[in-house]
Amino acid sequence: IVNLMKSYTTYHIWKSYPADELKSYVDRNKSQIESAITSYGYTMDAYYQALGKTEDEFNSELEDKCKEIVKEKMFVGEVIHR
Repeated sequence: IVNLMKSYTTYHIWKSYPADELKSYVDRNKSQIESAITSYGYTMDAYYQALGKTEDEFNSELEDKCKEIVKEKMFVGEVIHR
């Protein structure tokens, strides 16, 4: 299915990511990470430092990962509705 998805995304022109859905995934994931980090008594700044990333780099990577999730859901939806 991964190869099918790669070929599908290569040749299919995707509509833009659904902004609300993407924002929901980003917000939810960031909230879960922040909760876990603060529950251990650390700050997000300490977490970014431990990762060797800035907050902007972290946010960008998180958004990229969430875009992949949304893209996979879009793909599955297309396959199911065919």
